[in-house]
Amino acid sequence: MAVAVNNYAEAVEVCKGLVAEGFVAIELCGGCGHTGTAQVAEAVGGKVAVGVVRFDNHPGLEFKSGDGIFG
Repeated sequence: MAVAVNNYAEAVEVCKGLVAEGFVAIELCGGCGHTGTAQVAEAVGGKVAVGVVRFDNHPGLEFKSGDGIFG
């Protein structure tokens, strides 16, 4: 399942919902920076595994971090 979100706050809410639905793992896209990843991990409280593809400066985001765009 893939879910697109507009910002980190929305990602947090979506991920909380996925936990409530019984998901056991969440993989965040490369556009999600360190801050967004930390927000999601904190929000799910260790109830699911949180992984992330890592691009500190994402080529699809004009070589910017998601932290500067979505945070």
